[in-house]
Amino acid sequence: MKKFFKPIDSHIFIDLLTGRPQPKTAWLQRACLIFLFLGGLYLWGQFLNWGSGPINFHDWSAISGPRLAYIREALIRGELPLHTATPAIQGGVTNRFLAIPDQILSPQILLLPWLDVSRFVLFQFWFLYALGFWALLLLRRRFELSLLAFTILFTLFNFNGHILAHASVGHATWGGYFLFAGFAVLIFDLIDGQANWRWVAKVVFLSAFILLQGSYHQFIYVFFFLGLLAVSVPHRFWWLAATMGFAVLVSMVRILPAALLVGQFDSYFIAGYPLGYSIWQYLTQPQIPNELTVAAGQTTPIGTWEFTIYTGLLPAVFILYFGVVRTLTDRGAPDTYRVLLLPCLGLTLLSLHRVFLALRSILPIPLFTSERVAARIFSLAFVFILTLATVQFQRWLEKNRPSLAGVLGILALVAVAGYDLLRNLFYWSIPYVAQYFPLENWLPELYYPANQFDDSTYLALLTIGLLISIASAAGLLYLAWRDKCKLIQSPTNA
Repeated sequence: MKKFFKPIDSHIFIDLLTGRPQPKTAWLQRACLIFLFLGGLYLWGQFLNWGSGPINFHDWSAISGPRLAYIREALIRGELPLHTATPAIQGGVTNRFLAIPDQILSPQILLLPWLDVSRFVLFQFWFLYALGFWALLLLRRRFELSLLAFTILFTLFNFNGHILAHASVGHATWGGYFLFAGFAVLIFDLIDGQANWRWVAKVVFLSAFILLQGSYHQFIYVFFFLGLLAVSVPHRFWWLAATMGFAVLVSMVRILPAALLVGQFDSYFIAGYPLGYSIWQYLTQPQIPNELTVAAGQTTPIGTWEFTIYTGLLPAVFILYFGVVRTLTDRGAPDTYRVLLLPCLGLTLLSLHRVFLALRSILPIPLFTSERVAARIFSLAFVFILTLATVQFQRWLEKNRPSLAGVLGILALVAVAGYDLLRNLFYWSIPYVAQYFPLENWLPELYYPANQFDDSTYLALLTIGLLISIASAAGLLYLAWRDKCKLIQSPTNA
């Protein structure tokens, strides 16, 4: 009987969990990754109640529901989504639908005639979650992350309080957050020396794709990061400046019409984190849906869904220690990784109430005035610090190969942290959160096309924006193609 029931070699178990990916266990690693991916799909399905709603509260009924209902009706009728019969923006300041920058206009909307609004949102989050998972796999390959390190990265990236809370209260356009993982891949490419027009094109088209998800705010955060990185890495300044310039030009079809809304809607600044310590507070303390912040008059009271980025105490300590402390103190870590902490620091400062409010006063331009809740900006810094933390954790595992007892101890801590995250996911799930908000009646049939083809200014801006986007994209693709040709013809690649 012993030959059929051999004890598991503890060294194999330890290597599988904490060691770099090895060909001999590739099939088992793939099975674990597939399990993680499917588990994430299931949890997001549960969180969004499998597309069954309810979506008649807060921003579901005020923003996301009406806008998606309008696009659905326009597609069913076969009409261009130019003007709405009923304004689909808070305050009713415009019926020019394509002037609204934070609206989902990516190819997935073609599925709307066959999906109702809530089921489309489920598909949208699943789709972008899958793209984010693919980007996380690229990070895993780049840094040779073990299953343990990757599982931590996967869990904290996909199920932190920031993305859960925003998805919960009806921010259907927040799926662009998942694409931050792809942006991180490209930034690591840049600091590793891959600065060329092909890199510029990848970042530009990724940022344009983020904007097409309606993730206007995430698009702006990418801009902030690129600008801060240009200051932090001066020898890449011109590549980063070119990237930001082309990102604007390629996205002009969405940006130019939005100029019509400048000064027409409420741009009153609401809040950022009142103190630096507040970020730690909202990382470590779970929040109750629909509860208002208490900032002793330092900021306007606001729902805690805008501030929470909950991971729990253990993951927060992990992120701070490995992502910041060890990245700064590990002499074996590349200096370029330390440099990434500078734009992360910049984003953190921008997320503070007084800092961002001062910048809005000094620079009253749409880049700043369109951001009413500065606390959201920290989400991109969080992604980079989390990535650096898992990289440093992997280096620590390799330097201090833990025993079986040590691995089991780490797994126990991961299980405790995972339990806290799972409970937070339940408390912010759609059916649970709906109990905390007043239910509102919104009628999808009120939102249908009422196009006004004599609206010459609006139509002209749409046309000019589209032409600029097409010409800029074509020019950028040419530059990227020319770079590729030079690479192929290079003697070093012969």
